[in-house]
Amino acid sequence: MAKLPYVIEAKDIIRGKIFRTAFPMLEERPLSFLENCPEHKKCKHFNTGQNYCGKIIEKPYGFDSGDDEVLLVVNRFKARYAIVLSTHILNQNPNWPNVIVVPIVGIHADELDKPRIKKIMKKDITMFTAYYLDPTITGMPCYIDLGKIRPVPKNWLLQEKWTVSDKEVFNGISERIGLLLAQKKLADCDKCKKPCEKCSLRDEVEQLKKQLEQIGA
Repeated sequence: MAKLPYVIEAKDIIRGKIFRTAFPMLEERPLSFLENCPEHKKCKHFNTGQNYCGKIIEKPYGFDSGDDEVLLVVNRFKARYAIVLSTHILNQNPNWPNVIVVPIVGIHADELDKPRIKKIMKKDITMFTAYYLDPTITGMPCYIDLGKIRPVPKNWLLQEKWTVSDKEVFNGISERIGLLLAQKKLADCDKCKKPCEKCSLRDEVEQLKKQLEQIGA
């Protein structure tokens, strides 16, 4: 296994590059907390930045004391492939600690006949939360999960793998991101209580509805 660098240098973080990336498993419940040992201040590591003497406990909530205190939460991470979406300006900025990525999901052989996977592989626009990547890019069938775009710290990028330089791929990704944003606008519009004639976004929303109707036809 290749030795991983401690930190990927900013100059190597480029839009379109695929990295092996650390993703926290935030959905896990109950949360696990580190409860310090009462004698932890006497530990030989107390002044070395390794003050982790204690035991792991689970609580349904954990943040129920009402005090503004810092708690140590134990979280598992999983290394997954992810493609960088953020621009050169942000990626190269030493004062910007994060990078915008989107995870890549592998398609296994036993999934190839599933209707949803078939649509994704055909790049069916109705599957606008997924964008299929050709196996020539990663060496395996996979898709980008656009429903999980998120920022991660730059030091969570573990290992550079491949680069996507095809403009057509990014055009497809941008189109699907636009549809995701359109869904939110349409949902907000449905909840709105203002008279439509006073809404400056009415024409835009109506146009979005027509586009989505054409896609679903």
